[in-house]
Amino acid sequence: MAERSDIRSAPLTDEPGWVVVRWYAAFNGVRAAVRVPVKIVIFAAVFLLVLFPRPWLLVRHVDRVRHLDRLIEPNAPGLEALGRQLQTSLPAGLTNRQIHRRVEEFVHKTIPYDWDWNTWGVADYIPTVSELLEMRREDCDGRAVLAASLLRQLGQKSYLATDLRHVWVGVERDELMGPGGRKTAISTPTGTRFDWRTVENVPRTLAFGTAVFPLPRELIVLATMVLLLAHPKMRVRWLVSGTALLLAALVFLRLGVDVIPGFRGYSERIWSSWLGLIVAILGVAWLWWWARRARVQEIASP
Repeated sequence: MAERSDIRSAPLTDEPGWVVVRWYAAFNGVRAAVRVPVKIVIFAAVFLLVLFPRPWLLVRHVDRVRHLDRLIEPNAPGLEALGRQLQTSLPAGLTNRQIHRRVEEFVHKTIPYDWDWNTWGVADYIPTVSELLEMRREDCDGRAVLAASLLRQLGQKSYLATDLRHVWVGVERDELMGPGGRKTAISTPTGTRFDWRTVENVPRTLAFGTAVFPLPRELIVLATMVLLLAHPKMRVRWLVSGTALLLAALVFLRLGVDVIPGFRGYSERIWSSWLGLIVAILGVAWLWWWARRARVQEIASP
């Protein structure tokens, strides 16, 4: 009978690499009540550190998302001079809609677009007006914060809105800064109001975030997921096929959004976003199932 092909088919020695393999095998033999929570913690830690190498910015970001209205600061330090510059460019007799378009153009011209990864070194971060004016570059959320603050300087009742992928500004019956899809969250004086029924935004958001995030860091997350889901006694072909499914999911998600250089816009393939999400779920389920089978067979064998 041919020898079974699995992760532990080779002899183990005292070399450092095999010590790691021995530890990995022993850890996967620990009872589920201990093993599963530890794996979840490990994955969460790797995931967060890959996306947020500066974790204190994540803490600030989450708090600000919960209270978006606080970010609209018409009296923020340094904004007065910018407000005067804007007002001098507004001729008399403009309608509110025309003023909104002028504010939009002014913000786009004043604050060049750049990804949060380049500006802040994290996957996502919504800045205060002061932070924005210090960096002088930002993505959609920082630009929206500035536009909403300038509109309030002009006496307009502006608010922030997001579909999880994009942040824009609403005022009266108008919207500016590139309105997105169905609103998942809207800023209010009492805190951010969320609409959890907008589930269709999830695959689009996932695809957009995947498309613009550095690929090497995404591969770190994928490799961590594979190692934590796998079992040392899994047949190699099941491990390889499960990994291939997750890689395919990553490709589909990245193909879901085409970003024009300089962020002059982007195009979407909704089918690719949904397919990527479905294939990712299948890949995780595939690895989990065959790891479970391997574990059961290991327990049953001498």
